[in-house]
Amino acid sequence: MRANRAYVYLYMCVLIYVSLYMWAYKCVLIYVGLYMCSYICGLIYVGLYMWAYICEFIYVGLYMWAYICELIY
Repeated sequence: MRANRAYVYLYMCVLIYVSLYMWAYKCVLIYVGLYMCSYICGLIYVGLYMWAYICEFIYVGLYMWAYICELIY
């Protein structure tokens, strides 16, 4: 009878361990997902920043062309 009770306790401990391990695994997956989202958002931010930089170059170039044309005129 005691052996059966020990097996029951051992089985319950294994179930608790497995459930905690699954929770930890889910938390790690959520963490990795959030990290990937932040990484993608960072890439989007850098891309938008580069576009703004390029547009600023185009704007400055057009402004310089207008200035040169005004000097010629």
